[in-house]
Amino acid sequence: MTTTILLYGHIITETSEWLKWYDYAIQQIKSIGFVPNYIGVKGESFNSTKLTTIKRTEAKLKESFQRNEVINRISLYSLPDNFKTAAFDYDVYLSRDTDTGGNANVMITVSSSTFSQLNHQTLVDNLKSHIQFSSGQIFEMIGEDPLIYALKANPPTSFKTLRVIAELKK
Repeated sequence: MTTTILLYGHIITETSEWLKWYDYAIQQIKSIGFVPNYIGVKGESFNSTKLTTIKRTEAKLKESFQRNEVINRISLYSLPDNFKTAAFDYDVYLSRDTDTGGNANVMITVSSSTFSQLNHQTLVDNLKSHIQFSSGQIFEMIGEDPLIYALKANPPTSFKTLRVIAELKK
């Protein structure tokens, strides 16, 4: 079972804000005892949707920052060595996404047992510093992809294991 904090709002897309997100996500993963090791980037110099190791991508990402290129999403993962599918096997997932469909969001997903050991309000407050917050939720799922839910690709009723823990208001 995973627990997700999901915040919607407006994302400022300046390079400095993406750099702050990248640094925050790396430190957040480390602070809860995991190793940030994979990244997914969508942007001007990033054509593939495949995840790559942070080691392999970090220099290219920093060059992109230096050129002030357009970035649409940065997602960081802590994946175990033996993972099969990143969408379900991660220990920690953090994402900041400017989705042009009106669902710009920041989110963190961890196992529910890890989540129970974290200060939820501090996490929410930290995530709010990366988005002009308008609304959000804390929710649990089992075996379903929180990102699909976050993007509102399907109606909430299509998620059989979704349990909303809290609605977050402005």
